[in-house]
Amino acid sequence: KDRIENLTAYERAVKVGRRDQEQLLLLSEHKGSMVQLEQLSSAMNRQSGITSSFVAELQHYDDTTREFLKDTLCDAMSKLIANKKPFSDDMLQLCWCFESENGDQSKSKLWHAITETSQEIMASHSQIDWFWFKNYLLPSNIWFLCNADGQFLFYELLQLAKKQANEQLSKLQRDMD
Repeated sequence: KDRIENLTAYERAVKVGRRDQEQLLLLSEHKGSMVQLEQLSSAMNRQSGITSSFVAELQHYDDTTREFLKDTLCDAMSKLIANKKPFSDDMLQLCWCFESENGDQSKSKLWHAITETSQEIMASHSQIDWFWFKNYLLPSNIWFLCNADGQFLFYELLQLAKKQANEQLSKLQRDMD
């Protein structure tokens, strides 16, 4: 009896064979995740709609105006990211869309700003930089978009983090030797 009292409600339901309780507990545990997924999906659909509408509306302008606007927005967004300033995720998504029209986004000034700034923050101990990263760049929906190879950009961020972790481990190893 003492052993059952130390178990979680889920573990108890499994132990005593109450499959109905087990399923309810699992469902309640995952309900929060499902709500978050629904919210994320809704936000991404909203953002995609905004971006598509804006791009479609730009078709009513002449080429010079369109290109000037695209270049200016992408340049400004790159500078905001490089300088770790607040930005709108909708604007970042729009700029990414513009960059995708120009070909391989991984060669763009915007992607360069994102990766360089991310690496700089990962290497730093600045709480202010980490705060900015955590509140602006990391929660961006851009990480759910795909690169030219069809891979989520999030995996490229993970590669940057792994590279930085390996560099820090190497430095620590050198310091210990």
